[in-house]
Amino acid sequence: MKIISFAWTTPALLARRKTCTRRDWDANYALRFKAGELVQAYDKSARVGGKKVGVIRLVGDPFYSPLMPDDDYEAEGLAWMEEQGLMVPVTDIKSKKKLPMHPRRFWVAWKLQNYPLWVVRFELVNISTTNV
Repeated sequence: MKIISFAWTTPALLARRKTCTRRDWDANYALRFKAGELVQAYDKSARVGGKKVGVIRLVGDPFYSPLMPDDDYEAEGLAWMEEQGLMVPVTDIKSKKKLPMHPRRFWVAWKLQNYPLWVVRFELVNISTTNV
């Protein structure tokens, strides 16, 4: 079964408030994912010790797009993060340190980039109780 890691958005995923992710994938890789497919959800890359936190089902084939509709603020889990008072860890270009950014500010900056990414929409099927 394939894996998608969610890193700092894992809590929003487990709260069932994240239903979309955007990925800078190679097209050949992205096109391997299909609607209806079950995919393991990890808290970070398995290569760096990530753990399985659940299983998601893709609700559509991934598609390549620069567009970020306003509804995706919720779908990306950012509204939940804002409600919880959580910040987005962003790497500062000069210092290379992770700095906190408000989710809304992060969203606006991300949208302004207008950079095409693979959009993956999904639903959380189950949460792994052994690794959470």
